[in-house]
Amino acid sequence: MKLKRIVAIAWNEFNLWKLFFCINITIVSLLFSITLLVISLAICLPGEIYKEVKDTDLCYFSIGNIDPTDLDYLLKLPITIQSYGVDCYLEDYMQGFNKNQKKNIMEEAAFFNFEQYREGYNSQTLQELNDHLVDGERWQKVDNERIAIMPMWIEESVAEALDLSVSEHLTLKNDFGEVDFFIKGIYEKQMELANAYIPVCLYSEVFMEDKTHNLELSVKCDSSIEDLLGIIGELKEKYFIVDSYENSIQSMLYFLYMLYVLVGILICMSLQILNNLNKLYYMHRMEFWKINKAIGMTDIDIIKINSVLVEIVLGVSLLFGTTLAYFLNQYFVSYIKDLFEMEELNCKLSGMSVLGLYFVCNLLFLLGKWMKKISRK
Repeated sequence: MKLKRIVAIAWNEFNLWKLFFCINITIVSLLFSITLLVISLAICLPGEIYKEVKDTDLCYFSIGNIDPTDLDYLLKLPITIQSYGVDCYLEDYMQGFNKNQKKNIMEEAAFFNFEQYREGYNSQTLQELNDHLVDGERWQKVDNERIAIMPMWIEESVAEALDLSVSEHLTLKNDFGEVDFFIKGIYEKQMELANAYIPVCLYSEVFMEDKTHNLELSVKCDSSIEDLLGIIGELKEKYFIVDSYENSIQSMLYFLYMLYVLVGILICMSLQILNNLNKLYYMHRMEFWKINKAIGMTDIDIIKINSVLVEIVLGVSLLFGTTLAYFLNQYFVSYIKDLFEMEELNCKLSGMSVLGLYFVCNLLFLLGKWMKKISRK
């Protein structure tokens, strides 16, 4: 039988059983709308979650319970160390200062902190320091090496108070020991910067026997969500104290995994309903098919007519489902933003997801028919 004739018979059947097929289309349209909504969220959310983590405080966390011997391990991790968490006042280390320096530094209330040059993971602090140098040299990788007299970078106003210029020496000394420095760079005053910086490798030497200062790192990891969660898990296994947004990120990921499972369930449900209704229609028209077979219609012709009916229901359902999904998408995007307190969520219905759903449904429907045919043999 020619295709034109098959389509004509299918269309007549559709008109004859209009109510039955309209119910069919309504049910499948609702399932398709939810399926398309879930697919669009499942496609967009991974990138949006990563963007949210990167652009907000979610990628920041702090590490505590750190021994100075742990620094070598921590500095090898793919994290950007924003702050070493200890502000030390210069007035507590001025036993090596001359009388005039002591007087001026008491008025400044200046403090220093620690830094480390790390290729690819330099903190905003180090970048700001290097960008605002007025004299001396930038902080470089070579400054990580331990030498007899270590470099120090100091703020311009504090350098003037201590009457220091580039290459001059300064000794930080208290009851626990002393460390010699030379001024390698002088930078402009910036609100977010400390008054001076020294290499973090000197942490244990600066504090010596003083156990009152506990080192804590404020860090950032924006390479990927998997890396972030992996690093947090590894740190906790090594008994570091980690304060992070791990639970918030994991809840986002669990929500995402649930969407993937839901997509599969909804597609299977849609096809099962479509298949069952198709069977029901076939059973109702059994006498009609027997008469047609008696006058020369083959089983292949009947399968083709049913396939055209399925395509009509599938196409119309997908059209209505897509329209409904468009409006549902706007509501759920707003809901997810509020649920996870996301600043922005760009999640639009994709034409490719509609086409993809159409082809997947056809493929699975044909596969189901083929498997049923094989099982009968």
